[in-house]
Amino acid sequence: MPKFSRSAVLSILLILAVTFTMRMTTNMLMTSIPVLAKFTLLASTFLTALPVVMYAVTGLLANLFLNGRIRASRIAISIAASLFVMALSLPLFYLAQNIWEVAAIAAVDGLSMGLVPPLLLTMISLAYEDIRDNVLGFYTSALSISLIAGTFMQGFLLSSISVSVRDLFLYFFPVPLISAFLMLILAAKIKIDDGGQRRNISTSTIIRTIPRLFRNRGFNFGFYGNLTYSFPFVIIMTYGSLIAKYYSGLSPAMFFYALTSFFFVSMITRLSMSFRPPENRYRLMFVSLAFTIAGFVALTLSRNPYEFVISMILLGFPHGSIYPIATMSVSSSVQKSEISIAFATFNIIFNILNLALPAAFGYIAQIATIRIAMLVMIAPMAYISYESIRNGIAIRRQRSVITAD
Repeated sequence: MPKFSRSAVLSILLILAVTFTMRMTTNMLMTSIPVLAKFTLLASTFLTALPVVMYAVTGLLANLFLNGRIRASRIAISIAASLFVMALSLPLFYLAQNIWEVAAIAAVDGLSMGLVPPLLLTMISLAYEDIRDNVLGFYTSALSISLIAGTFMQGFLLSSISVSVRDLFLYFFPVPLISAFLMLILAAKIKIDDGGQRRNISTSTIIRTIPRLFRNRGFNFGFYGNLTYSFPFVIIMTYGSLIAKYYSGLSPAMFFYALTSFFFVSMITRLSMSFRPPENRYRLMFVSLAFTIAGFVALTLSRNPYEFVISMILLGFPHGSIYPIATMSVSSSVQKSEISIAFATFNIIFNILNLALPAAFGYIAQIATIRIAMLVMIAPMAYISYESIRNGIAIRRQRSVITAD
């Protein structure tokens, strides 16, 4: 394992603390807003996805028009400002009286928070080049730990303290504030050197670079693998509480507890990858994609709480493994000048999926059933996973040829 200097350890701990508090809050928003919309504001199944769609639209716009214009030296300050905006939005969710108000507030959140994940990944890739894979592993582990803590806290508040779903937004209000202040402290300590290559990257430059990225097999391997897993993740975050209630008989509070098992398995997977990055990321990705398809099929067919939890456990492993493999693959296969655009592309496509998938899923569920909507999703998941596997096999063959020469 590489040696970490004292200053590096301190800055890494601050990044992990920011990641923990930020992701705890965004996950609460992703899972609680649909519950608020469906069971408190009594929105239809289709309109339940509207806040998620608005979040995705503004997140997409932020990545297209703002991300590339943020200089490397301003990344930390930009993240802190985004976190302050998210904190201010939580009391507004508490006060919202209808689905349209919730959607409008979610749109503001998407504009600010759409920037944070790609900027954090860019910061790590540029500031810790020598120990990048380890720090990325720690970063993804912090994501998993925060998801466990956040979902357990949601379940505990709803079931044991008996607060309402609406009250959750006030209980979580201090969390993003802490995250923003920690990022301000980090901004004074961390130095990011991009060799002068991240200077006012225009939207047209981002658009021109994206086709070149998709000719890079290392980028495609990570991108398609991560995109495959985005299908079950988006569906669980948006409609998981409905699936759990209607097919497995779980209340929203019990759904959050079941979700804890999902994030616990993910955390164990990511922690093991943090301390020992995978020697064969291709084989691990192939196994993870198989677990993704199998776990989603199990979720689709679940009929009671036990089967629902088993599907969460199966899906927890690829949730823990695919994202770290994807970020490692992308950061090691693109040029330094393209790292920011590569991670922005990740977020852009994910935002498009967040825009299209909940709406399409909700429409199918509205005219048929939620279970039929889930069955329809299996075909595109299988095709996208095939694209990741195909690119991974091509990379392995190419390296075998080079080694033989």
